[in-house]
Amino acid sequence: MNSDILDFQIFLAPDQKKEAFSIIGSNQNEICIVYSTEATQKDDLAFLEKILGAVKLSFDNDVVRLEVHQNENISFSKLKQSYSINKCIVFGISPQKLGLNFDCPKYQFIPFNGIQYLYSDSLEMIAQDKELKAALWAALKTMFL
Repeated sequence: MNSDILDFQIFLAPDQKKEAFSIIGSNQNEICIVYSTEATQKDDLAFLEKILGAVKLSFDNDVVRLEVHQNENISFSKLKQSYSINKCIVFGISPQKLGLNFDCPKYQFIPFNGIQYLYSDSLEMIAQDKELKAALWAALKTMFL
């Protein structure tokens, strides 16, 4: 929604209903990884595990992973009530789909409400494109190394 009065976009938050998150991992380092369920292909998950390993994070222990279905909107604020999260890396999902009211350039960190967000293309796209891999790696090195 745009208005002549406002100099920024306003996005509608998802309905406030009971969230049924598809969460995996124990979140020891308070890092949330968000990706679409289309990324649950074995190749994509193996690629994600390789990405996390490159920055010395364990796929099962250090992070909490959130799978988002294509037609599903999530209230990230509800997720944050259940899990302590300091960093969030999002693959191929818009902030608005997570109920976050900001636009975020890809491969750049955005601090918002006590969390550092990093938005990127989908795991499938990154796996197939050397430039996207390089952009993701540069951002992750800044964040973790």
